[in-house]
Amino acid sequence: MSFNDIDYWRLSDVLSVTDAAMLGADINPGEWEATWPSNPQDGHFHKRGTGNHTNNYFDSPKFIAVFSAIRNAILADTLPANLAKRTRAAPYHWYDGMAVEMPPEDDEDGISYEALLKLGGGSFRTNAHDTDFGTYQTLLFLKEPDWSQSTVAVDDLKDWMKKKNFLPPFFFPAGSTEGFRNREHPRYSPKLACAAAAWEAVTRHDVIAAVALPGRTRSGMLASQEIYRGEQPWIIMPVWMCH
Repeated sequence: MSFNDIDYWRLSDVLSVTDAAMLGADINPGEWEATWPSNPQDGHFHKRGTGNHTNNYFDSPKFIAVFSAIRNAILADTLPANLAKRTRAAPYHWYDGMAVEMPPEDDEDGISYEALLKLGGGSFRTNAHDTDFGTYQTLLFLKEPDWSQSTVAVDDLKDWMKKKNFLPPFFFPAGSTEGFRNREHPRYSPKLACAAAAWEAVTRHDVIAAVALPGRTRSGMLASQEIYRGEQPWIIMPVWMCH
């Protein structure tokens, strides 16, 4: 089996949000990079390892749409992600021998080191030295996450894409395999859905047996040693009667 360069990205269980959006827009992150990494939403890309010739740049409207959808879903808490933000120690100016903390920029917010340390369960890095903690009291951070460092699990992303009926080739190379199960589809076939469920079940390693009981229909029920009923252990066998 031969692979294209982009296929090797399927080894990743977790992707940066920028890379995930690029792959969703059919752009290979190994070949192209965001021209301005801090503003990937611009959809402007530069070919890795090349100079500034105009032929080495391109704009992707598809990426802008995919990235915007993923970003908005993450910020709306409908798509799980681990967010990373760029930070810096709040600077001070001295007036008459007194240190005065400077306010954050418009695109920044701040949190005190004391409050941050009380959060627990996490870690952070700063450009402040150990001796600075006696002077610097506030950690400033950009309100917008660093999307090149923020990550999303591939499985979570694919589940979200399925709900949107958005099946880009990289994440779904075989296209949709669930369309035939949709009862609302105008060409839905109960026999096809039933037959597929039976085939999937008998190829599962945990299926012990399948039996046909006259007059009874069960679909999607897998035989498993973990299913017990009554005083004595017994196994529910999968039964498919496709009429």
